[in-house]
Amino acid sequence: MTFPTKSVVLTFHASPYNIPMPTACACFFSGWLAGIFLEYALHWIMHRFALGFHIGHHREFFHLPPRAVAVRTLDPRLDLLFFAAVLAVCSPLMLVWPWWAVTLVWAGALWHVVFVYEACHALMHHEAWLPKVLRESRAFRWWRGCHFEHHFHAPAANFSVTCPWLDILFRTYAPPRPSYAELPHPKLRPEGDGITV
Repeated sequence: MTFPTKSVVLTFHASPYNIPMPTACACFFSGWLAGIFLEYALHWIMHRFALGFHIGHHREFFHLPPRAVAVRTLDPRLDLLFFAAVLAVCSPLMLVWPWWAVTLVWAGALWHVVFVYEACHALMHHEAWLPKVLRESRAFRWWRGCHFEHHFHAPAANFSVTCPWLDILFRTYAPPRPSYAELPHPKLRPEGDGITV
């Protein structure tokens, strides 16, 4: 006895297009990857041109409790305004490529910068929100240490919050001091170190 078989192709319905799910995922994850590089570039620009709101965050790092620093860094309104502008600038690409492809790439980049980056940055500044097993792991202590090195000693290095390997790729990586892996929050300036914000 044989049974009839039928191949099934998952589709994302965006009338008048039927978009294969692998294609939709490829567009979204391409945008996510672009968002990782965009995060690095934006952070570099903030320091290169000393943008006031970001320099203010560096100052707050030394004066506010960790939870307050984490909460004050969350600014979804600014993120959404920025990505609305990006979509407007990129909209002419819809004359060349399908609108859904451009939109999915844009959505992937937005997902990374507005949600993934913001969450990771907040958790670095206030790791008490994480389960103990994660915040005590060697990987997390190194990851957080890279960002604290950026705040304490190397504002011209360690620009990528979510993916420190980009700093290694672009030669802007500064290894975190071992003390940052041991302390839950090195809030006080280490004695004898010249620290800039």
